[in-house]
Amino acid sequence: MPARPFPIQHFLGIDQNAIPGADPRYTRDLDGVRPQFGRLFGMGGTDELRDITTTFSTTPTIGLYPHIAVTLTSKLTRMSPTAFEWLDTSSDVWTNVTGTALTGASTDRPQYDMISTSLIFTNEGNDRPRKWTGSGNTAVLGGTPPFAKALASYVGFVLLGNVSDDGTFTDVTDGAITGRYSDDWDNDWTLCNGNEIILDETPGEILAIKVFGRDSIWFKSDGLVNVRWTGTGIRFVQNRINFAKGIIAPLSADVSEAGVFFLSTDLELCITDGQQVKVLPPRVQRKLQETLDVTKALRCVGKVVGNEETYNLFYPTSTADTYNRGRICYNFRTGEFWHRTYSGHQIVRATTWRQNNTTDEFLVASASDDLVYQLDTTDVDDNGTKVARYYTTDYLNFGAPVEKYYRGMELTFKRAQDVTVKVSVAKDDSDLFLYEQTFSLKGVQGRTDVIVEYRPPQPFKGWNFNTKVRFFHNGTTNKGELINALAWWEPVVEEKRERRDNTVDAVM
Repeated sequence: MPARPFPIQHFLGIDQNAIPGADPRYTRDLDGVRPQFGRLFGMGGTDELRDITTTFSTTPTIGLYPHIAVTLTSKLTRMSPTAFEWLDTSSDVWTNVTGTALTGASTDRPQYDMISTSLIFTNEGNDRPRKWTGSGNTAVLGGTPPFAKALASYVGFVLLGNVSDDGTFTDVTDGAITGRYSDDWDNDWTLCNGNEIILDETPGEILAIKVFGRDSIWFKSDGLVNVRWTGTGIRFVQNRINFAKGIIAPLSADVSEAGVFFLSTDLELCITDGQQVKVLPPRVQRKLQETLDVTKALRCVGKVVGNEETYNLFYPTSTADTYNRGRICYNFRTGEFWHRTYSGHQIVRATTWRQNNTTDEFLVASASDDLVYQLDTTDVDDNGTKVARYYTTDYLNFGAPVEKYYRGMELTFKRAQDVTVKVSVAKDDSDLFLYEQTFSLKGVQGRTDVIVEYRPPQPFKGWNFNTKVRFFHNGTTNKGELINALAWWEPVVEEKRERRDNTVDAVM
C-alpha cells in the first residue's frame, strides 16, 4: 500500500492550549526557535557586549538604558545601587559618571525616559530623580523635585508618580496615588499652580507611567488611568480605563506602535492603547501562570524591539530563580508566539540599543554574573552554555484516527553551512523520542534548499506521532531555517485487508 503524504506548512509558533492535530501549524512545545514568515529559525546565542568581560565594580546591574542624542548617536548607560556608568565605544570601557553616590538597593527597579537632550531616571524613590546630559556627571533635577517611584516625559512635562517629599514613602494613602509635573523640570517644581495629579480612582499605588500618542497611561497596582493634557486652563483630564486589574511588574510595561504591553496582576500579558485593555491570546499564558508565583512576578522585564515588531517578556521560570531565565516573545504584527530559555544566565534587566541612525536596534541585557550581554547574536551558544533549539510537530494523527505506520518525514531547510539538525519521533503521547538521526544542511553548491529525508530504521506503528527537530549552529555565519515538512504514513487496517484479500485469492 503506497504511503500517504501529510503536509505541514506555514508554521505559526507555540500554542499551549492547542488540541493536538487540530491545526498542525501550531505546536505546544518549542524552545529557542522563532517562527517568522511561516518558517522556523533557530535563535541566536548570547555574548558579552563588545567582548567586555569586566564586571561592574558595584553590583548588581539594576538598570540599562541608552542616552540618545539629536543625531541619534546613542550612549548605553548602566546603573547599580550606588553608581551610574556609560559605555565609551571608542575604548570599550565603562566610565563612571555618578557624581554623588546613589543610595539604592539591589531590588530597585529604575525607570528612565528621554526629554530634550537629557536622560532622566529614578531608582524607585531612593534618591531624587536625576538627569544625565550625555557628558559630565549625573545630577539631581533642578528645583528640588520630590522623590518618586515612577517617571515619564510627556508633551514637554516631566511626570513623577508615587511621590514623597522626604523619601520615606510612608504616606500610602496620599503620596502613593499622587503625581507631580513640571514643564520647567530642571529649574522649578512649583511654577504650575496646583501641579499635582491625584489618581484616587483606585486605592492602589502608582507603579509606572508610559506615553502612547497623546495619552499618558498611569499603571497602578489595581488599575490603569489615562491622563491627557488638554492645553487649557484645566491642564489635565483623567479617566480610569475599564480594567479590573493592575500591573504586577512595573518594568514589564513597554511601548510599541500597537500600544503598551504589560503583565497584569493575574499574570496575563496585556496591551492597552489608553482607551481599552486587551488580553493577548492565551497561547503562552500558562507558562507564566504555572511557573511563576506572585512574589517573583514583580521581577519580570518587558522590552519591545521595534524593528522586529516583537514584545519580549523576561520572567523567572521557577521559585529557584533569583532573576529571569525564561523569555516569551510575541510578534504583534503577525500574532506569533515563541519561547526561549537561558540555561547559563539569569537576566536582570534588558533594553534595546541603537548605536546610530544607520544601524538597527538590538537587545542588550545585564545578567546575574554582573556582565552586560548582547542577545540574539550569531554566536552558537550562550557565552559557553549550550542553547536548546528544538521544535516538535506535536502529536498528529495525519487526519486519520486509525492505527498506522509512520514512514518518515521530508523536511525542507534553507541550505546553510555549519548547521546540522537531529530528527527523532515519539508515538501515542509518549515523551520518549526514538530513532534520532543527524543531518547536515551543507547541501549542494548551487542549490538554495536542502531536503532532509528522515526514515525510522524499522516499521513504527501507532495512532499519533510527534516529530522533533533539534537545531545545532556550529558556526557564526548561518542559522537553521525550516521551510516546510511533509510526513508520510500508511494505514495498518488497509494493509491487513489487502493481505486478507490476497489470501482469499490464493485459496480460490
